[in-house]
Amino acid sequence: MHHLLFISAAKAQVSSAQLGLFGEGNRTGLLLVALMLTFLLLSRVHGRSAREDLRPPPPRHNPVTYDELARTVFQVAVSCDLEGYRGLFLAGGEAASVFGEQVGEAYLSGRTLEVLEESLVTIGAHLSGNPSFHGVRLDADDRLFMQVRLPGDQLVEIDLGSVVRVGAVVRLAEAPYRSG
Repeated sequence: MHHLLFISAAKAQVSSAQLGLFGEGNRTGLLLVALMLTFLLLSRVHGRSAREDLRPPPPRHNPVTYDELARTVFQVAVSCDLEGYRGLFLAGGEAASVFGEQVGEAYLSGRTLEVLEESLVTIGAHLSGNPSFHGVRLDADDRLFMQVRLPGDQLVEIDLGSVVRVGAVVRLAEAPYRSG
């Protein structure tokens, strides 16, 4: 029984030579280990770059009152957040439900990032001088105006564009400032 626990060195060498699937010596085995580590490294780098491309979209604001919508426009204009401003407008399904399928597609193609950027910059220019939010006014044509109080206690109205209600949420429909 004592000889079952111990294998002589000569028998061990014979056994390993018979099991040598990768040839004799360590060279082939080391090459395979290096190759596997290289594949592992490449898969990690490739996986990381794919994950960086898939950033989650920024959270979309869902204002339910005109006042809340205007306050959100005030915040995104002060912080120059174009993606936040864009999220306040009608999206694909909302535009189709408000305008219909064909008009909704035309609406979305006409509402480019350049148009939204121009409107946001113009609204932001009205907010220079550190004004404070005062309130809103909705006219008969469903145009929303944000009222801000300038430091000299002057009340100014800023056109935010036309608004529509989609379910319980209020969305901007048309941008207020566009050239041409």
